[in-house]
Amino acid sequence: MVMNRIRLPRNVASMKTRNVIIGLLIICMSFYMIISNLDGAKGSSRGRKLGFGLGATFRTEPYYYNRQDVSVDRLERLAWMADKWRAPISAAVYIQNDTEIEAIANLIRGSYSVTQFVDIHLLYANNTRYPINTLRNLSIKHAETDWVLLMDADFIPPISLYKNIVQHTYKVPRDELTAFVIPSFASSLDRFKIPDDKLDLLKEIKKKTIVPTNLNVCPKCHTPSNYTRWYKEKDTYEAKYQWVYEPYLVYRKIDAEPFDERLKGYGFDKNSQVFGMAVKGFKFVVLPECWIVHMNHPKQVWEGTDSYDEQMVCSSIANNQSITFLLTLSIHQLTKWDSLKIVCEILPETKKINGYNPEEILFNEPTKEKCYTREHCDVNICYRFFGDGLV
Repeated sequence: MVMNRIRLPRNVASMKTRNVIIGLLIICMSFYMIISNLDGAKGSSRGRKLGFGLGATFRTEPYYYNRQDVSVDRLERLAWMADKWRAPISAAVYIQNDTEIEAIANLIRGSYSVTQFVDIHLLYANNTRYPINTLRNLSIKHAETDWVLLMDADFIPPISLYKNIVQHTYKVPRDELTAFVIPSFASSLDRFKIPDDKLDLLKEIKKKTIVPTNLNVCPKCHTPSNYTRWYKEKDTYEAKYQWVYEPYLVYRKIDAEPFDERLKGYGFDKNSQVFGMAVKGFKFVVLPECWIVHMNHPKQVWEGTDSYDEQMVCSSIANNQSITFLLTLSIHQLTKWDSLKIVCEILPETKKINGYNPEEILFNEPTKEKCYTREHCDVNICYRFFGDGLV
């Protein structure tokens, strides 16, 4: 039956099997992956200088396959996630050439969980840098659930995560803007050794085989989650939002604005989205029995960088250089870094749209005149891409 479903056209497979399931499920996990280094693939963009493409549009193919969103080179991790999640997943896949599509179809057939729970939506490359937010929006747009949890395919959830989240979402009144924070960790452990039980997780944290995400790299990106409290807490608690906080969130997709698709490649792509939610009035509630673990892997430089600053950032990361490079950039060079330029526009725009004075400081974010200062760079860019662990 599963194999028949793989071969059936999308509408036939979905009408007979999906609709019964969807009515019972209200959480969707969305994640995004880039396809690269595929054996036998032609037309790779590796080494090419790609334009900014801030306003570029992309050809998409929603529901290439029902119930999953994945990329070829890390499809296996998608299957691992689906095995644990056991609920709908909406996956946006970045396609650089048509040979990758056949590879996706072949690999999908190898996972029962993928065939049952994953929808795949394709986004075709259009001579730009990596369109991270376009992929996020594609996966969210086609998620067939009210609530979404956005994460990438390098994370693995505990087997009880879906059940534990649902216990909280159904209690949220429709007129209440609540986003649930899922604390995130990182580990180089084999996936079979990543705990499903919190007590076992805490033992690994004590041994430092599992650590909180990016606390040394970008302290402000996750510290509002208050990991020290989370270790001991049994009840939900509210995280106090401050600028650059970027937790992994569960929220009603209809309540949040889309990710800003001008942001491509590195920088502020997720921070700016969470800032918009905070300005809109969301409260961020940490779930003590929920978490996800990033499965570490060798860092790869994203393809498609173009500007001098970005090329140098990627080069520094690839060569494990220190934070000193960005510290040497002049203010003129920083203003050329397009992600910084865009977020310096997003912050006042977001406040104005929500009825605030664009120059009013709400969450320790910089005003427009302070946005390009070295203080803002040092705290929010340098730590983001350099430091102990290199993002």
